[in-house]
Amino acid sequence: MGMRWFVALLMFGPLAVWADPPASDTLPVLRFNTVCAHCHEGQCSGRLSFSLGPEATFTHIRRFAGDVDGALVRQLQALLEHMKRECAYAPLPAPDMHGPLQREILDAYRDPATGNYFMPLGKLEPGTYRLTLHLEAPVSLRVEILNKWFDFLVDECFGCGRAVLPVMLEVDEASKHYLRLRSPTALRLEELRLSRETGGAQR
Repeated sequence: MGMRWFVALLMFGPLAVWADPPASDTLPVLRFNTVCAHCHEGQCSGRLSFSLGPEATFTHIRRFAGDVDGALVRQLQALLEHMKRECAYAPLPAPDMHGPLQREILDAYRDPATGNYFMPLGKLEPGTYRLTLHLEAPVSLRVEILNKWFDFLVDECFGCGRAVLPVMLEVDEASKHYLRLRSPTALRLEELRLSRETGGAQR
């Protein structure tokens, strides 16, 4: 079922809104985009750098992706192949960003094994944006926002002193954007809001 879901997304692209709890079929994409992708972003070549077949990557994947079974390691290998060949993240359905997102929606973008998040923010037009994160509890946190070319617009680390974090974002060129949150300790979002600052239309 997991591989069929992945192939269907490659063929038909992301859905407009994803408000349901995370299905097990989405977990390989979340694991790859939070644990594996940040080492392979920008390594696009139109081909794989592994010439010995998919099995040659399994040891590498298990070393970095944690305790993964045979089915998951094959799904992660397929996602690695997709990133290297297509120079893109595997598509995930994007939430409706017109208004705050609550925990029941945000949980769909959280890998329960690691507590890390990966979420499409949709296509952002040039301008200044404010991302506000409401955490369940203050934790040390790395906030990354990237565009579709894997350029970092935000790469910022926060200490564990605050449960509400405002993050400013400058968009120079319209494109799809992505949010990744990583923490060494348990991380849970209660609310997320992305708004355009004064001088542009509100999102």
